[in-house]
Parts: sequence; structure tokens; C-alpha cells
Amino acid sequence: MDTPVNVEPYGQKRITLSELVAKIRRFMRDRAVLNRLIAGQESSDEDIMLAIDLCISDFNHTPPPIGKFDFNTPPPLYLLMYGTVVKLLESKGLLESRNALPFNDGGISFAANQDQRTQAWLAHFSNKFETDKLKWKVSKNIEDSWGVSLSSEYLIVNNIGWISMIY
Repeated sequence: MDTPVNVEPYGQKRITLSELVAKIRRFMRDRAVLNRLIAGQESSDEDIMLAIDLCISDFNHTPPPIGKFDFNTPPPLYLLMYGTVVKLLESKGLLESRNALPFNDGGISFAANQDQRTQAWLAHFSNKFETDKLKWKVSKNIEDSWGVSLSSEYLIVNNIGWISMIY
């Protein structure tokens, strides 16, 4: 008896928008109990949904053009989450820059900003997202240009998908 093999990767399963927002919030550890210095969550659901929308738009407008992505047909989950984090960090960086307030009194100086840390995280996530996005889009473009071709014998050996043979 053959057991059905799920050839769809876990990260590509269809999820709802609320599940995606929850995954992004979990990845960023943005929960009220973990935020010691602010009351509640740092990013609202609306902020996260806007960041998702901006990430998808960025994905669609980055060459090579390989199709149109939207909420119903999103890019790979990994890239969507990283791109959303980049957009959220950009937004947070703008807010921190606008609200930076260095304070000096009695020889004690205090800066109520975290610009450098946010910029460091933004640079890390942005570089990783842009590199991985380009790699994925180029490989997908090459894969689409070759069309359907003959698979290797590893498909038969590993018994993946719809081919099932007994030697």
C-alpha cells in the first residue's frame, strides 16, 4: 500500500491572512508579554498587512518579471515574511528618526532612540531578502523558460510524487 506523499513544501501551504499576520508577529516576537518597554504590541495588524502588501508590490516590480503575485498567489512564505519584516523595520526606523530625543542634564546624557540597532537589523534583513529574492526569481525564470522536461532517475529512485515503481 502506497502512502500519499505531500510534494507541496510546508512553507507553500495556503494560509489565511490572519495566520500570516500571526506568523510574522511570532517571528518578530511582537507580543505584549515580551515587550517590556512599550504597552502592547509594537506593530498593529494593519501595519503588518500594509507591510505584506508593500512586500508583494516590491516582489512584483523587481526584475525579472515572472508573473503577478498577490494575496491569493503569494511569493514563497520565507521571502514574504522576510520582505514584510524589512518593510516593518523601515517604518519603525522612520518613526525612531522622527522621535529621536537626545537629552543632557548635569553631565548625564541620554539618547531616547535606537536608530543604530534598527538600522543594523534593517541592513541584515534587507540584504538577505534582496539576495534571496533575486536568486529565487532568477531560478524560477530559468525554470519557466525551459518548460516541462524529462526528470532525472532520482524521481523514480526516491518514489516521489505520482511515480511508483517496485524493483
